[in-house]
Amino acid sequence: MVPNSRALASTTAAALILFSAPAFAQSNTPDASENAESAPVEVAEAEESAAKELEEAAQDELDAELDELLGKDSGRDDKPWSIGASLGFSVGQGTFVRVANDSPWADEVHDGSGAYNRVSMRFGISPSYSVGDFNFSGNLGFSQGLTPNNGMNGPYETRLGDLGLSAGWKGWSFDAIGVSLRPSLSISLPTSRTSQVATMLLSSSLGLSASKTFFKRLTIGASLSGSRTFHRYTSPVIEIDDIGEENAIYRYDGSEAVAPGLFAVGGINTPYSLGTGLSASMSFPNKLSASVSYNLRTSWAYRVNESDEFSSQYECRGLGCAGQGASGSISLGYPVTDWLSASLSASTFGGPRTPDQKSFVFPFWNFNGAATNQSSIGLGLSGSY
Repeated sequence: MVPNSRALASTTAAALILFSAPAFAQSNTPDASENAESAPVEVAEAEESAAKELEEAAQDELDAELDELLGKDSGRDDKPWSIGASLGFSVGQGTFVRVANDSPWADEVHDGSGAYNRVSMRFGISPSYSVGDFNFSGNLGFSQGLTPNNGMNGPYETRLGDLGLSAGWKGWSFDAIGVSLRPSLSISLPTSRTSQVATMLLSSSLGLSASKTFFKRLTIGASLSGSRTFHRYTSPVIEIDDIGEENAIYRYDGSEAVAPGLFAVGGINTPYSLGTGLSASMSFPNKLSASVSYNLRTSWAYRVNESDEFSSQYECRGLGCAGQGASGSISLGYPVTDWLSASLSASTFGGPRTPDQKSFVFPFWNFNGAATNQSSIGLGLSGSY
């Protein structure tokens, strides 16, 4: 086997993008530990689908950025195709929080000391094929919760991700200033249950990244991307027959019937988003590399209501109803062999500002409450042939 240009990048990305808290939600979604006991499976799934959709978009953008910055080493072979696989583990910061049960019912209820534990595993596969200056690739993975409170709907949850397809071109190189520009196009198909509940039909994204290398070791990059997601309905939708009509009482946050046998649950889908990112990577002796990145994404919701004399002036409506999510990461990567790489990382997803909107939060670790599991520590392994 010989090293592939995507090996190190996919390793780092696998470690960074594992089960962080949703970056942005348009409804007040309950915590997973609450849903596991009190709400029907499909209802809980729908309530968090809008937040999950934006989080996955940020994850894909971070993956692509790391792939470009860290996966450019020479040494590849001449075959036009390659296949990579990655395995990663993530530990949420809430895992290190312990809750004491001092109530009179301490001996009768489940021990709450591990209430915020979030440990998960992710496996992914990514084939690619090159034709001239163009590269075509795909990716599909699944995640497995390793702690009882890891899933939205139940303990030890297993989730299949969306099928991603992408195309990239080597772009333009401006030798006079040492800057490279690379365009990319990607689509996602709704193979995940989260996207299916959100009634997603197709998600498409167009991006442009720029990079410049200094002193042959430091690479600075910037990216801009826009996405358009198509849905069947403006809100996540579930079938009454899936949970039983008697359970419709568990509908959350203004659920409504949208068609015979269907009702919308928990929030409004987001058809448009715009993302920007900044990153830096540094190579050191002994093949060690380090990277840091920050990404900001704004999403706009569907227009579902018309204003009238009873509407609140603070109500969020139409494309003016926007929410933001941010992701920050710091990682170390090391090629163990010619075909196997490893990485260690810390990553954070969440809102870019404090709840009062008066200041920005620290982007690389959540200091405002570990129970939300917005930050996580990851370990990843990746092989490529």
